[in-house]
Amino acid sequence: MKKYSLLFAWLIAIIGTLYSLYRSQILGHEPCIYCWYQRICLFPLTILLIAPLWRGDSTPIPYLIPLPILGGLIALLQVIQLSAERAPCSKLASCDLPFALMSVAGFILITLFMSLKK
Repeated sequence: MKKYSLLFAWLIAIIGTLYSLYRSQILGHEPCIYCWYQRICLFPLTILLIAPLWRGDSTPIPYLIPLPILGGLIALLQVIQLSAERAPCSKLASCDLPFALMSVAGFILITLFMSLKK
């Protein structure tokens, strides 16, 4: 498991990135401000995890771990806001609670898999 932990973290990051782009670019769902900040934390991971994955080097992992932690905290704030108000984050956005919970789970899994490699 430890041997493939970076691969699992990268796969979750790439699937999250592709799904997020699919939702916004193909389905036309407008991302809210929480979604934008989560994207800022998620999208770089798809590129920055390739080098340690390719080389098998875990040296940059401590510098990358703040990204999924911050993204998870932002997603958790979004879950709290959505469950309290039971409404989208903004009038233009099409946020829903299951999508926000999936984001929290994804960031937690990325953090755990990256921590296993460290």
